[in-house]
Amino acid sequence: MRPVMLPTGGNHTEPQFVNDFTGRLPRYDPRTKRVLSVLMKGLGAATGVSISPHRNFLLVSEYHMKRVHRFWLRGSAANTSQVFLNLPRNPYKIRRTSSGAFWVAMASRSPNPTPLVITPLAQKLDINGVVLAELDLDKQYHNKTMTGVVEHNEALYPTSGFVSILGVYTKSKSPKLAMRTATQAIATN
Repeated sequence: MRPVMLPTGGNHTEPQFVNDFTGRLPRYDPRTKRVLSVLMKGLGAATGVSISPHRNFLLVSEYHMKRVHRFWLRGSAANTSQVFLNLPRNPYKIRRTSSGAFWVAMASRSPNPTPLVITPLAQKLDINGVVLAELDLDKQYHNKTMTGVVEHNEALYPTSGFVSILGVYTKSKSPKLAMRTATQAIATN
């Protein structure tokens, strides 16, 4: 059995911890239930991790810095990390698709604590960090934190522990799907 990597995000549940950069990416052995080593440290709320299709790198989302890191597992850059992509909002989970791309769920929060306004969004990324598509979740989930997006059989399933009902986005059943290609997203921003 191979050791797994789990992010530890530090305490990012309270607003006063926005300067908490104690998150780490440990290498954990589930058989012995021990951390073997720390692959990355100093992360500002590591909220998600996903492995590449060929298992040569991990993507780690960093909530406070609005970015995704790539940690190399194999090759000449093994055991090093780099910023994979800077994001427009604070990321949560990263989910790999069956085609090898990744969905990153994210949200922006109003700078003032009252009234708190949350604007959810998801982006689909290729293995090079190119934005392939964008799913605007604000109309259906305004002021809700959406923590992930799962793609299965040409449908998208937003996920969250903060809402009691979740939708399904399909192209065939919803011609007005709020999904834009990267070119359309850039043209409107």
